[in-house]
This record gives sequence, C-alpha cells and structure tokens, in this order.
Amino acid sequence: MAIAKLASSGNPVGGTVRYCSACGAVFRSDFQRCPNDGGSLVVSATDPLLGETLAETYVIEALIGEGAMGRVYRARHRTLANLRYAIKVLIGDLAVSSTMRLRFQREAHNASKLDHPNVVNVIDFGRSDVGLHYLVMDLVEGCSLADLAALGPMDATRVIRIAHQLCEGLEHAHSRGVIHRDFKPDNILIVGDPGREIARIADFGLAMSTTPEVRLTASGVACTPAYAAPEQLRGGAIDHRVDLYGLGATLFEMLSGGYLPFEGDLDATISAKLTRDAPSILTRAPNVPPGLVTIVSRLLSHDPDQRPRSARAVIRALETSMTLPRPPIRTIDMRPLRKPDARRSRAIKGTVLGAAILAMALVAQRAEAPDDVPMPRASEAAVAKSLPLPAAAPPAEVAKAIEAPIEAPIEAPIEAPMEAPMIVAKAKPAPKAVKQPRRRPTKPKSARSEPAPRESAPSEPASSDAPATLVPPNDEPVDITPTPAAYDAQPQ
Repeated sequence: MAIAKLASSGNPVGGTVRYCSACGAVFRSDFQRCPNDGGSLVVSATDPLLGETLAETYVIEALIGEGAMGRVYRARHRTLANLRYAIKVLIGDLAVSSTMRLRFQREAHNASKLDHPNVVNVIDFGRSDVGLHYLVMDLVEGCSLADLAALGPMDATRVIRIAHQLCEGLEHAHSRGVIHRDFKPDNILIVGDPGREIARIADFGLAMSTTPEVRLTASGVACTPAYAAPEQLRGGAIDHRVDLYGLGATLFEMLSGGYLPFEGDLDATISAKLTRDAPSILTRAPNVPPGLVTIVSRLLSHDPDQRPRSARAVIRALETSMTLPRPPIRTIDMRPLRKPDARRSRAIKGTVLGAAILAMALVAQRAEAPDDVPMPRASEAAVAKSLPLPAAAPPAEVAKAIEAPIEAPIEAPIEAPMEAPMIVAKAKPAPKAVKQPRRRPTKPKSARSEPAPRESAPSEPASSDAPATLVPPNDEPVDITPTPAAYDAQPQ
C-alpha cells in the first residue's frame, strides 16, 4: 500500500465509499449493516473521518492513500499542531474477525520495535471509542517506488544507491525479529531529488488482505504473488529470506522499467513461481552490469538456501558493485553453497596437460639418445638371459674334464694351537715380559726336538713329542720358558 499518494484536498481517493453511519468504518463487501454496532451502511463521495478527532489526540486532515488492509490519512496532533502523522485505519470487513483484530494488534506491536531512517516508524496504535482500530506512523510526503519504476528503466547507480538503503532497513527489522512479508515497490516511499533520495519501507507485517489481488497462505499471512517467494505461496514455514526475494523482484522492476520476473494473471504467476526459476534481468535490461545481474539472480533463487544469507550480505555485494561494477560478486555470504572455482579448474587442467606434454617429450628424447648413453641397470636374471651362451668344448676336452680327479674342497684354516697358552695366561696372569730378541734357546740334547714346519702349524695340531709347557697338565707348575715353536707362533 502506498502511503504517499497525497491528495491536494479532502476528497477521497478512489471515488465513493460505503461506511457505517454510527462508527464511520469503511466497508468493501456487501454488508447491509455494521457487524460492530449494527449501524446502517451508507454510500457517500466524502470520507466520514475527515475533520474528525481520533482517540481524542489526532485530527484527521486528508485521505492520502488506500491499501488492501485499510485507508491511510494525514493527521496532526491536537495540541502540537506542527506534528504530522500518517494514520492507518483498519477497514470494517477485517475488523469483523476477532482473529484479524488480534493479529493487527500483534503486528502493530512488532512494528513499533523499529526505529530506523529507512523505515516508516510506528508511533502508536489502539482502538478508538467508537471501535475503530488504527495505527499511527511517521508521515512521509513523497512518492512510491512503484511510480518511479513505471517511468522507465532506472540507472544502475541509482538502483544500487536505493537498494543499499532498503537493505539497511531490512537488516534493522530482521535483527529485531520483524519480517515484512509483503515487500514490494508499493510499500516503499522515496523522498528527495535524484541523487539525494531517501528510501523508507512502510507496512511491516501488515499485509493481510483477502481481496482478489492477494493470496492468503495456510499460515494466515497475506502476500502479493508477483513479489512473494515460492515457499510463501506454498503456505509453509517462512523466514526473513522471503523479504530478500521481494527485494530481488523490486530490483528487477526498477532495472527493467516496470516489468516483473513473472508476467500474467494470478494463477499463471503462482504456477510459474512454483515450477521454474526466475528469468535473468538481462532478458529485459541487457545493459545491466554483471555484478548487479548476479545480485538480482541470487535474490530471486527458487531455493531459499541459494539466496544471500542476510540483507547485510547484500549490502556488501552492492558495495562491491559500486566500486568494481564489472567483475562478478564473489563474497562468501553471497555463496551459501561452495562451488568449484572455474579459474582454478582451468589452472589444474593446464598443469596436467603441461605435465603430459613434458613426459611425452622426455620419452621421445630417450628414444633418440645414442647407444653410449648409460641405461638403467637391469636385474641379474635379465642380464644372465641376455648373455650369449659359451661355445661347446671339443669332445676330447670334455672327456678329460670328466676323468680328472675331483679336487678336495678348500676348508677354512683352523686356528693355531697357540691359543692354549693364551688361555692359561688369562687364568694365571704373569708379569708382563720384556720383549727379547729372537734367539734359539739351548736345551739338553736328549730333550731337543726338531721344530715343526711353519706350514703345518695351522692345519695340524702339535705332535705328542712337543714340550709339556704348551698344554699344562692339571694343576702342575707351568713352565713358561719359550720354545722355538712358541717363537714362531708369536705375532710379528
């Protein structure tokens, strides 16, 4: 509903009205009497509330707008004449239902939590003495965004500037648990000249009409199908992302000059939204910068999980579009699901291709290498198979080799028997002897024996005629007088 359709006089907007002669409630359906007080309904060209004082505080001056839920008036404070307000009065058709009256009060209470420059703030709400339910808001004297979009496509810079302010207002509301649920250009007011415009969002959570232009969901929340998210039309659970979808449809309309993503009647619009994705803005505005195209496309995603996570994420994306309008938006919050980077994939493919080309070049170089280039070592089995077989020997040599005696195998040398005195010496250590020059000792002729040859010492043990000093019997005294054999066995 556009609050800012200002009337220059007190004449009603939209022609004649039907209202209760007792309380002044306006009716749109075919009631014969007012369900509230039983008063008769009359038809008039003048609004019954003009000039009246509402709740003994607000003096009604003019009708400035009319929406699906009620009529909006310009009013002034009764005692503070400089204070101006916009007052919305609930129409009699909705005031009949106790459920609608309670919802109106609850939603008005939620909207009263908001206080932001880009939001039309709620100041007061209540019920008059005659039973009229009203809502008092800031008076915004400007034009609706729908009127501006109908004039033609808007410049991308101007769209980004307005969208930035709308996101600031939505972020403020969402942070306080308030969801608009009917975000559209008709509920956005623009104040100021181009370049210095201020956007303000109106009617937070108050779109609950049952007129043919809207559809009441299963959860009891009304919406405008052209701007409503698919999950909102299904009547399921919704969250703040339905407002982001409405923001995407609003940006689409601003950039295209009044066109919507889905055109057609009510049933065609709903069916299209539930079955397919929204078309690209480039189908209506081919000159939109790529960064802004990405933002609109993500906002209009059929799946809520594919939309930006918050209005704050959209603000960061818009700021990127303003500083670098050509590159696509790649902020983290604008990408809820991680996708492979195309540039990285191309780099990996290029690296693999380069490695394959290098390997092929090395193989070709190896094939053209000369014979003297050292080749890799092969296994012993492979070398043995590659060696040529020896030439066959003559038969006479073969026979001679067969008849030749087989030589005894070479045995490992046996340790010299001089280790025995060393063992005895370890058992009974003796004082270290001074090295003496080698000389043959003199012995009695009767006891003199020929020394054993040196060659036979390693393989044959000492003979029984060897002196008893080499192997002492039992515990008898050991004679350590060196013998010729002992001299020969000492290391040099």
